[in-house]
Amino acid sequence: MKKIHFTNMTNYYWLAILVLALALIILATFEMIPLENPKYYIYMRAFGFILIMLFWVKDIVFKNYVRWNNKAIYIRLNNWKGKNFKFDKILSWEQTDEELRINNLGGKSTAFDLKDFRKQDQEKLNDILTRHAAR
Repeated sequence: MKKIHFTNMTNYYWLAILVLALALIILATFEMIPLENPKYYIYMRAFGFILIMLFWVKDIVFKNYVRWNNKAIYIRLNNWKGKNFKFDKILSWEQTDEELRINNLGGKSTAFDLKDFRKQDQEKLNDILTRHAAR
């Protein structure tokens, strides 16, 4: 059984990491803090870019991925191209053991194959949709 990796983007952990990375890059680029060794600016800038890479590495490494916040959900299952849905534009969804079908306001329907995924991951995906889209 395959695993779906979930990330809730409403927590401030990722925002804090990105702000720290941006601060390190700006401080090192414009040399705003006087340091005795100029190589430290290079290290600060490199560390800032590494922090940004850590933020995006999940999108590259994991093939089956769900990321959401209070307004939208991004679902990528079984391929490298995901689909983004705004919760207020979702009319309905149907989930079975083999498929998740999401119906949008414009009459467009999108289906995701769920037959090879763990049952608890399917339930968590349904729980996220129930909490945020059913308002």
